[in-house]
Amino acid sequence: MDQTTLINGMYPTIFDYEDSANINGMTVIDEITGQSDLVLDACVIPTNSGFRHEFKREIEKKYNAKAAAFDEGWVASGGTRTMMVSVPTMRITDAKEFDILTERLTSDGGAARRARNIRNLGDSLIHEKANQLLYGGLPHPDGNFDAKEIPGFASYVDKISDYDAMIQRWENEECPFEDENCLALDNQDGANTTDSATVESDEANKVWTSIYGFAFGEKGAFTTFPSNLAMLAGYKADFFPEQLATYQDKRDGLTKYRTFDLVTGECAFGVGVANRFCLTALRNIYLKHKAKDDIFDEMYRVEQNLIKLADFFSLGKVDGVGQMTFYTNRYLIHQMAQYQQNRIVRVDMGNNSNKGNIGDTTPAELEIAPGLILKSDFAIKRTEAFIA
Repeated sequence: MDQTTLINGMYPTIFDYEDSANINGMTVIDEITGQSDLVLDACVIPTNSGFRHEFKREIEKKYNAKAAAFDEGWVASGGTRTMMVSVPTMRITDAKEFDILTERLTSDGGAARRARNIRNLGDSLIHEKANQLLYGGLPHPDGNFDAKEIPGFASYVDKISDYDAMIQRWENEECPFEDENCLALDNQDGANTTDSATVESDEANKVWTSIYGFAFGEKGAFTTFPSNLAMLAGYKADFFPEQLATYQDKRDGLTKYRTFDLVTGECAFGVGVANRFCLTALRNIYLKHKAKDDIFDEMYRVEQNLIKLADFFSLGKVDGVGQMTFYTNRYLIHQMAQYQQNRIVRVDMGNNSNKGNIGDTTPAELEIAPGLILKSDFAIKRTEAFIA
């Protein structure tokens, strides 16, 4: 099977497959219309052991110089304590059939239609990959997903943390993480809403969302691809022309045959956290408030808690990673933009002076505080369950 990496300014077309050396062509989908900042921003590193990535995580603990009398000289304590961590690889696939018969009904032989369908196949892969990176899981017989089956990033923040206790442990030079979890705050802590009874009654329903904060890097939060499939890392598609299938004609009851082209796509990846300061989450954000004051109370706590999460990340002083960026769904971005519009009067010297609004469109990202960015990403659900 001939392997060709194609860059044609668009998504691959059937012509690209047919131009390859053998009958069965294979390509790497290099452009996909669906875009997830969570996927694009993530640090990607190769696995080092087949389909698993094994690495040493430094224990998140401070090692400071000890005070000493002048006649004792300067005494320092240090050293590095580590623990071995293993990250499994996930795999997702999709397939599309294209009837050869449709070629006869179009002026271009069906190329545009099939190219569009291949692009849609790529979109389905990127959407599913973004969902799996965050939530992980395997399909259960009842159709639900369990993030603990194949862990995604959300499995690190599925327990609410005691923020003050973690800060105190750190100040006592202890590791602030008592288990595998990273820091996760509850946005309902300190809530003061007029519809509090409604909020409490909705705890059993999926009417919640979260904000996830990542500092991506090899020493922070990262994704992986199998090193033994290095040439196929990313989004791979295989083209199998003129497949034969039988079917029963409903009108005459006869067994008949049809031919079709089959395109399959897949990608393999994993997630890992090398330093648990580099992943945080704000859970239990309620999006169903009716009163304006209740919405603003929710958004005020979002703003204050994000500042706490960013500050906690800064305490770790993690090398080799960028700043922490926060991701949520677009609906929450709408509510936060509304909150910012009403809270801040923006003045200019033009025709819009003193109107106090930011604009008519909602941006894909917002600045919560200087250097604290909240991005919109389709991977994050508006229908999460309540995290106790």
